[in-house]
Amino acid sequence: MPRTSPNFLINHIKLNSAKRSFKFTLPFFQKWLKFLIIFKKIGLIKHYFIFKNNTRKNVSIILTYYKNIPLTKHYKNITTPSRSFFISRKALRLVAKRTHSSVFLISTTKGLITHQQAILTKTGGLLIGFYSV
Repeated sequence: MPRTSPNFLINHIKLNSAKRSFKFTLPFFQKWLKFLIIFKKIGLIKHYFIFKNNTRKNVSIILTYYKNIPLTKHYKNITTPSRSFFISRKALRLVAKRTHSSVFLISTTKGLITHQQAILTKTGGLLIGFYSV
């Protein structure tokens, strides 16, 4: 798996939450910015800081915990480099009704958005993963 892959970022978030790390640092890639923004918005991570160290950009990520339990345990990757799952607008509405408190990440022509935004814009797309509370 290439280091610039969003799966690399997600796997490191899961690994560090399993180790109960409060904060960790990774090299920053521009591809990750949209993921970091959405992860912060849905509460998967608490904060992230992008800083320049010598000639390289790094990102420092602070994880979210609730009563000493990491919230990243509830994130699941669906699309991997070897298999892709596309979801239509109709199917997305049905799935959203069945899973009330879950948040699905979808890659569309409008960029990376949550399933609520995809329903509002009436678009389907590539199902990246989901976060359930």
